[in-house]
Amino acid sequence: MSTVAEIVAARKAAGERYVAAVTELRAAITELAGYDMATANKNFPCRNDDRPSGTFQVSPDEIRVMLRHPDFLTLSGAAWMGWHESAQDRADQILKSVRLEDSE
Repeated sequence: MSTVAEIVAARKAAGERYVAAVTELRAAITELAGYDMATANKNFPCRNDDRPSGTFQVSPDEIRVMLRHPDFLTLSGAAWMGWHESAQDRADQILKSVRLEDSE
């Protein structure tokens, strides 16, 4: 059996893990979307069959609503604002870093 204090502490620890997981998820989504955008760009030098068929089909706001938690992660608009812009910035960085394989 657990005491009330132990359960409250365990809930807090679980909430902290959740916040960390959602923070990592946002970073992973931004990174993957950036690669999706870069490789889908017509200026990316690859064969068409190497291009992605798409990227995430939900908006950052839909993700924000789905993942919010009233005590640990309210995800007020600011937490996911700029998601698309961050992904686009990453895509731009990737496109600028492309080196053609035969020019090594």
